[in-house]
Amino acid sequence: MKTIKDLLDKHFSGLSIDKRLAKNLNAFKNKWVSSNSEMLGSGLLGNSNLYFKTTDQNALLSLFKVNSRDFRSDYKYIEAIEPKHKIASDVINLCLFYLAHRFSNSKLKDKDKDKAVYDCISLFNYRTLAALHSHRLPYLVSKQVAVTAYEDLSNRYMIKKLGTWVKYIDYRTLETLSIGPTGNDSPHKKTLITFTPDEAVLAMIADTQGRIRSTVNLYMDTLMNIKDTGAVISSESSGVVIENERSTIDMTNNVSDSLSRVMNRLENPDDFVDISIISVVSSMIPGSSPDLLADSLRYMAKKKSKLIKRFIENSILFMYRYLSENGHLVEHNDDLPYLVVKIRGAYTSSRTSDKDVLELREIGTKIAKSGSSKVNTQTIARIRTGIFVYLFILSFRATR
Repeated sequence: MKTIKDLLDKHFSGLSIDKRLAKNLNAFKNKWVSSNSEMLGSGLLGNSNLYFKTTDQNALLSLFKVNSRDFRSDYKYIEAIEPKHKIASDVINLCLFYLAHRFSNSKLKDKDKDKAVYDCISLFNYRTLAALHSHRLPYLVSKQVAVTAYEDLSNRYMIKKLGTWVKYIDYRTLETLSIGPTGNDSPHKKTLITFTPDEAVLAMIADTQGRIRSTVNLYMDTLMNIKDTGAVISSESSGVVIENERSTIDMTNNVSDSLSRVMNRLENPDDFVDISIISVVSSMIPGSSPDLLADSLRYMAKKKSKLIKRFIENSILFMYRYLSENGHLVEHNDDLPYLVVKIRGAYTSSRTSDKDVLELREIGTKIAKSGSSKVNTQTIARIRTGIFVYLFILSFRATR
């Protein structure tokens, strides 16, 4: 027993690779997916639990007729398996890919064979997603945070393009099996048939897991940025009231009009600090304090420093540039929460390399710290985001 295939051949020697096994495997997968439909039926991350429980793992091992203790005792003799490498040395990971290999070489009808192979790889992918989710998110976030993070993703993310985790896992599974929409052969196609050499088998497992891990990690960057800054837009209502009227955004303003409007109001703290707008902004950023935001705005109106004026000017210039580059947003001029989530996302995105945005955030942090006695990092981040959103509404709100 020298190779991974030798090890698995030994431990699967008592298992019949037949239609009954394929049917039981499919039933297990469907039951697990159904029991986790709240998350898997959406594209959200972090607001629902997703576990591949010990009882689930034991049920699979029982289905495979594999004793995990005996298996682990034997794989120490396989040179290619490094026990410290959790993904490659995981018993169920190895079993699922091996079983896909066995089904692909079985005497089942092609239709049954393909379905069984698909179920093996998709189960691996679901289990990978569950493991990453529970490891990276031991504590759930609110649905508002999850929705805002999802809306913040660009369409280049496959989960955003496909819309649900079920469709995402389907895509990744077909990708591994080289029968996806791209039509390109998977680099692991031959390995799945032969299950040799060991290095190729381990690379196949690591690559399949790595694609999902990459998606989750990038998604997590957005999610944690929104959670930490508190820059969440309420999804409960698209109707936001300012001064007892539904808020609309006037896209016909030009840069000089907006700058003049804001700078004129800056001259008088009572004009610059609009309690009705502060209330709206605070309701859009859970955990934020309207009083602290008001303090920072009063500080800006009192100081009127060159730095503050540059921040206001550059903020408005950035807003216009963003709206110009995303012309479709004009269709949503009566949907303030939607517009704010977009402009706020461009301002707070952890992935941005835009020098103008980075400078705005740096200056915004200085203003928030100077205008408030609170120095907690999350509080300052919420105030900074609040100031920016406030300026957006103040600059673009329709004149009455």
